[in-house]
Amino acid sequence: MRTHYGEKYWDKLCGKPMPEESTPPIWKENYLLQQQYIEELERELNAANDRIMLLEEAGISAIHEAIYGREDDALEIWRKAKEDKL
Repeated sequence: MRTHYGEKYWDKLCGKPMPEESTPPIWKENYLLQQQYIEELERELNAANDRIMLLEEAGISAIHEAIYGREDDALEIWRKAKEDKL
């Protein structure tokens, strides 16, 4: 009976059941570590995408403010976005 703690990750990674008990445990651990690394990279990528979207929105707001409002406000919007305070 298999009671490996990473079976759910194995199914996601390979799309098939975990190998039989005859498979060396180090191979199973290697696949699990790869899956954990993939998940970490996905989280970092999502955070970077969120930051890019924030900067795009701040840039659009700053341009709009510079054209239709005060230039000082536009610069303040952009400074806050760069410092991640929006």
